[in-house]
Amino acid sequence: MGQNGSPASGKMWLGLRDPCQSSVLQWSGKRMSPVLIRHKKTASELITTAYLSVTPETTAEIAITRLREEASHLRINHYIYVVNKENVLQGVVSIRGLLTAQPHQPLKEIWTQRLISVTPEANQKEVVEIFRKYRLQALPVLDKGHHLKGVIRFQSVFEILRPKIR
Repeated sequence: MGQNGSPASGKMWLGLRDPCQSSVLQWSGKRMSPVLIRHKKTASELITTAYLSVTPETTAEIAITRLREEASHLRINHYIYVVNKENVLQGVVSIRGLLTAQPHQPLKEIWTQRLISVTPEANQKEVVEIFRKYRLQALPVLDKGHHLKGVIRFQSVFEILRPKIR
């Protein structure tokens, strides 16, 4: 141990959080400096609930109207998630699919039911790999009963990878 209870290396972990930078402040003998904390996030920590979900009977026209009304509050704007009354994910409709559908066509006629999803417990490495493998813009997070818990945006995955890119 060095002076003032610091380790012999001259560095002491104080465990002080810097709320602006998600870091710990480290004492180097002369000054405090931030050290980035790398903790593993799970899918449930990466989700947003700012997405549009509708029922299978919703028509393309109504879905477009809702999308326009709620667009400023949405974080996911590439897909519309189709859920039943219990919030079980039934399918996904791309915005392109929505715009090319007939106005009175129900979304259950144009949805994609081949869904790629993760559980809330999936780690960030799994999430990144799924985004990379399938080139997704968004990834639904479903519990064991297939209830839609939220959606992970590509931007969240990019933020995980950004320190590795530098």
